[in-house]
Amino acid sequence: VHNTLKSDKEVVLAAVSKDGKVLHYANDVVKSDREVVLAAVNKSGLALEHASSDLKNDKEVVMAAVQKDGFLLKHANSDLKNDKEVVLAAVQRDGRVLQLVSSDLKNDKEVVLAAVQCTGVATHMGWVLQFAEETCKSDKEVVL
Repeated sequence: VHNTLKSDKEVVLAAVSKDGKVLHYANDVVKSDREVVLAAVNKSGLALEHASSDLKNDKEVVMAAVQKDGFLLKHANSDLKNDKEVVLAAVQRDGRVLQLVSSDLKNDKEVVLAAVQCTGVATHMGWVLQFAEETCKSDKEVVL
């Protein structure tokens, strides 16, 4: 694809609306365009990996990605990895995400319960609990 097309917002927007993963081929300016990145992430959460650093810190963009695949939280900015709302959305899709979050959230009963009860990806409760803090590991409501 010619470089001119990779930097044309309308062309890239049309392309990512069909396949979000093609954001990878866009130039950096277009990867920083919120409208383009949101369209890409809404089509394929995997597009978050190719978004600009600023947009990896955009809560709406990251939420759109983790609601498709919780493990995409790994591509988010560290501030959003510590945002309870974002983390809850992620662990509700994939309990394994618990390993990516802050100690504070690994100690948050609501977050740990959501990870353990996750049905988005088949996970073994014991495996998920290894990432929880001790307080939650010893909470009967969490382990039962």
